[in-house]
Amino acid sequence: MMPFSGHGNRVRPGGNRRSKELGMVIRDSLLPVINLNDFPNAVVDVFIEFPQTDAGTRCAAVTCAAMALADAGLLMSDMVSAIAVGRVDDKIVADLNYDEEAFECDAGVTDIPVAIIPSTGEVSLLQMDGITTKKQLFEALELAKDVSKKLYEVQKSALKKKYKVSEA
Repeated sequence: MMPFSGHGNRVRPGGNRRSKELGMVIRDSLLPVINLNDFPNAVVDVFIEFPQTDAGTRCAAVTCAAMALADAGLLMSDMVSAIAVGRVDDKIVADLNYDEEAFECDAGVTDIPVAIIPSTGEVSLLQMDGITTKKQLFEALELAKDVSKKLYEVQKSALKKKYKVSEA
């Protein structure tokens, strides 16, 4: 994360616990769709710069990394679309921002980053910060599935648009 990217205290340059966690989350979210069978000793490095960390950095990183790998021509079985859903007060919402994550209320806030493989509906990332009921968790996961389908269409459209051959 860039030193000026966050709210409050300056982010120190270099590795820290948060960057290690992000690396692990991104790796674990993308591994199910990456096919390296033809290249058994291959190493794929993904570098991500966060110019602004308002909220949803894990999900933005997973979604963008999936697009970058597809754009680079890496053999993948599918894309990965990630979205942060959660509960603010008693409402289930998608794509929480910093103000929503920091919102103080009696019921509290729950942040649930979810990464989904669109063709199978398989969840490749599920984390949760906060407390919620079982019913609210299932509502949040349904919302994540719906939003990830829309996000997948945007990803697909952007990649197709980049490689669209113009007719002369």
